[in-house]
Amino acid sequence: PRIEFLGAAERNTVQLPLRMQFHASGYNVSHAGPKVDGTGHFGHRLLFGADGKLWISSGERQHFTPAQDMAQNLGKILRLDVSRAQPTPEIWAKGLRNPWRFSFDRATGDLYIGDVGQDRFEEVDYVPNDGAGGRNFGWRVIEATTCFNPPSGCSLPGSTPPILSYG
Repeated sequence: PRIEFLGAAERNTVQLPLRMQFHASGYNVSHAGPKVDGTGHFGHRLLFGADGKLWISSGERQHFTPAQDMAQNLGKILRLDVSRAQPTPEIWAKGLRNPWRFSFDRATGDLYIGDVGQDRFEEVDYVPNDGAGGRNFGWRVIEATTCFNPPSGCSLPGSTPPILSYG
């Protein structure tokens, strides 16, 4: 299987930036393209967490809508159980614009995400090591703690605000 980070319209025209191949003896991950190619941010990073799973971040490539669309892997953090014969990616968090960097606190296992904003803000997001996925960091409705689309009067119940924003 292959994990795709492109929208449906792009799958046949753009080289995939990340290719994963699974074999009986293990798996191979290769980077097949640039992180930024002039058409958007790929913003992906690969890390193994303390849970032994492979964590993958993906940018939304300036397409704006996929970060809230659960049918796409763009604008998300995925978690993959590589101990399974046929791993299936789990969308662990959504609502990210360009999560170019993330890391786990070695002492607590908490997750910190550096997410690039659109025009005015950058943000640092935080996820405690409580095993619960499903957080929504708000992009494209909210940028940092400010309404983005619409520019005022926005509401996204249940979204998780950043612990730090600047810009």
